[in-house]
Amino acid sequence: MKFLRSFLSIVIFSTFFSLTIQAQFFEDFEAASKTGYSAGSITLSTGTWFFDDALLRSDGSGDKKNGSQSARIRNAGSISMNFNKTGGADEISFFYCKF
Repeated sequence: MKFLRSFLSIVIFSTFFSLTIQAQFFEDFEAASKTGYSAGSITLSTGTWFFDDALLRSDGSGDKKNGSQSARIRNAGSISMNFNKTGGADEISFFYCKF
């Protein structure tokens, strides 16, 4: 009986007082600019990123933005991290618009 009471106390305690701690890795591409499509690295708040046939701009009046800038990729271009995220990626989300 004492074991059962202790077990139930642990279950109830862990149910009501459990904490989910989740670190977030967030890059908003607002900390730098890259005005041309030529391949090159830029340093942002999370680290160095490589833009190939891609740019960052704030002056595109037709660009969709979530903040003050947009990242624009053309043709078969890409944006990639030049560093590793500790623990790997769990979920990746982004806003996009196709022109």
